[in-house]
Amino acid sequence: MNLKISKIKNEKNEYEFYFEKLGHWDMFDILAKLILEQTDIKVNKKVDGIAVREWKFIGKDISFYLMHDDQLGNYLLSDNEVYHSDVERLANIILNKILTSFC
Repeated sequence: MNLKISKIKNEKNEYEFYFEKLGHWDMFDILAKLILEQTDIKVNKKVDGIAVREWKFIGKDISFYLMHDDQLGNYLLSDNEVYHSDVERLANIILNKILTSFC
């Protein structure tokens, strides 16, 4: 499986880290579980809609969103430039965990 993270800077200068080939709705729960298992980060807010899910995670020195959009897939959204590199590092840690555990 050719899994990777794609990094995109959006129009608001936020960074989106897409989990390519892991965009299915059910993968959201696996990604959320891995984030919670691998870190001391907690879920601060949950929005679970019909086609969109948005969970805000907050930790000691980090905050970000785990997002799902039926058209875009699953991704981490870093809305604070102070945390961009930490969120990117976390995305890669989660991807490596998936590669070593499930592939």
